[in-house]
Amino acid sequence: MNPLSRRSLAVTSTLATLMFSACDKGLVTAPEPQSALPEAGPRLAEVLPAVPASTPYPGTQQAGRAVVCKHESSPAGTYTFNIAVSGSVTGDQHTSTATLQPGQCAIVFNRTTATTAPPATVTVNEVVPAGATYQVSNVSAVGTSGAASTATHGTVTPNWFHGGVITFTNVVSATPNFGLGSAPYPGTETPGQAKVCKHAASPAGLYTFNISAAGTIAGDQVASTISIGPGQCAIVFIRTTANTSLATLTVTEVVPAGMAVTSIVKIQFGVTTTLLGVSSATISENFFHGGVLTFTNALVCVPLPFHPCPSPTGGLGS
Repeated sequence: MNPLSRRSLAVTSTLATLMFSACDKGLVTAPEPQSALPEAGPRLAEVLPAVPASTPYPGTQQAGRAVVCKHESSPAGTYTFNIAVSGSVTGDQHTSTATLQPGQCAIVFNRTTATTAPPATVTVNEVVPAGATYQVSNVSAVGTSGAASTATHGTVTPNWFHGGVITFTNVVSATPNFGLGSAPYPGTETPGQAKVCKHAASPAGLYTFNISAAGTIAGDQVASTISIGPGQCAIVFIRTTANTSLATLTVTEVVPAGMAVTSIVKIQFGVTTTLLGVSSATISENFFHGGVLTFTNALVCVPLPFHPCPSPTGGLGS
């Protein structure tokens, strides 16, 4: 055997010895096969026992579902919501009403069928009773491109692949300013007095009115401004002197952003008149006659795709 061959055998023998030695000491190990990342498959259809159904707070987006939450910072109490749904398909679960307390969430819409059908439109309005000591301060709608919110309602557009969450936050209402005093709602004529009321169906919150007067006599009392909420009335004029001359008041609402005055109902001398398309009205009174102005407000809404406006009856408009 030539020297080169002997040298090659020696090297081969040495390498083999090193490899066996390394394996014996655990220095060389075969690479572990890496497991593949789990693939996101289609969600499983789940029919809920009932809707609304409780779900953890804070709300998270769940495919195929609309979730409504009451923010934990809201005043203690039970809050009611009206839900309107359009574009539902066979198998969809939904409810028309739900009640929540602060820090709670509920599923109000659930799509149970795997489908590429267009999304449903779910619009949720909070019901604020007349004379409530709280108001809606914020509505947050999170979801697909159809998610939207206004001062008092939110809209989401869930389909099989996507969902949405609407969270309502409430705060204690500011203190009303009743001018010369509060009066029972609905307002009625009282001789020698003028009253201004906010209709109970108006969106929650305080509304400010400015008042100017002409034809007053000595002793007349006039409130220059008031702030009242839905279902409340304020006295803005009082005459205590027996005098038949008429004082005329002009009452103008400071209309909140995103709202409009839809009507003003005037009661005077036993006659009821409805004014439309204005935010100001006049009323006359003397010692023997009084009057009432009742203002009604509504949200101003521009319909968008998958975001219809609420109708005056609480359903969905065009």
